[in-house]
Amino acid sequence: PAVKKPATSYALFMKEMSKTMEKGLSISERAKIVAGMWAAAGDKGKKKYEDEAASLKKAYDDAQPPAPPPAVKKPATSYALFMKEMSKTMEKGLSISERAKIVAGMWAAAGDKGKKKYEDEAASLKKAYDDAQPPAPPPAVKKPA
Repeated sequence: PAVKKPATSYALFMKEMSKTMEKGLSISERAKIVAGMWAAAGDKGKKKYEDEAASLKKAYDDAQPPAPPPAVKKPATSYALFMKEMSKTMEKGLSISERAKIVAGMWAAAGDKGKKKYEDEAASLKKAYDDAQPPAPPPAVKKPA
């Protein structure tokens, strides 16, 4: 079961102060009274509750499982690298579709020589990405029926 989130300093104060209040008050009346008491408590009066809340938060944080490492982003393709570079040189007022049409025409006109730089960079990024991936589990062996 998941560990319950820790109470805040104000929630701890409210819980303690609510015990001392008369029983006939509504929840909203209690909240108004406690809010006034909290505001009047000052830093010294709040310290006890802030320290307790910090202690509860630390225990909560320590009980949490470690976060998984961030996923490695897939590498850009040679065309995406080309588009990124060419988009920097274009005028700012163009729409995305206009930019895409222009870059597509430039890519088609670039030929093998013009594309090589981007294909090499994409291959390098892909190799680094593949090297960073955990090894795949071995394939399951099926038993003959």
